[in-house]
Amino acid sequence: MHAASRLSPGLEYEVRGSGEMTLLTSLDGVANGEGNGRYWLYEVNGLPAQVSFAVQPVAAGDRVLWVFKRPE
Repeated sequence: MHAASRLSPGLEYEVRGSGEMTLLTSLDGVANGEGNGRYWLYEVNGLPAQVSFAVQPVAAGDRVLWVFKRPE
């Protein structure tokens, strides 16, 4: 997320908490809970995240996808 925020145009995001308790609360101006109870969730290489994005290891070539949806 830090690297994406430095791109041009940069990705804007807001968080709450820190470390393994970090929660993404807004992405490019769209906040969690807006739009019928949808939230920002992410997956890595097609698999749903199991930990906070702040502590999720990623490597070159990994695909990280953020989706705005209802939790399953």
